[in-house]
Amino acid sequence: MAQAVELLAYELRTSSVDVELRLSDSVPVFQADAHQLHQVIVNLVANAHHAMRQTTGPRRITLASEFDAAAARVRLTIADTGPGIPPDIQARIFEPFFTTKPTGEGTGLGLSLCAGSSRSMGAP
Repeated sequence: MAQAVELLAYELRTSSVDVELRLSDSVPVFQADAHQLHQVIVNLVANAHHAMRQTTGPRRITLASEFDAAAARVRLTIADTGPGIPPDIQARIFEPFFTTKPTGEGTGLGLSLCAGSSRSMGAP
């Protein structure tokens, strides 16, 4: 997770975005596609960064990991201090080619690919 954040570290620092890693020591070694997981994290952090561009006040992205032993699942949570997703578009954000970004700034594939990669790794 730290390697994915490091890829965007310069851009985040120059935009005054603080990144907090809350990585649980209880997460066991697990099998997953490292490349896909890296891609998901980079994309979600980049989206969070983009969403906070117009935010005044503290800008923070928090990445947390935890292990749910009862469900035998590792959970990764990424949260930011951006404005959130408007209710009228929440149902569409994982649709391929759906974007709220201006023409030329996004393909609308990022969250769709994240959802597909997460499902392929066993996420509900």
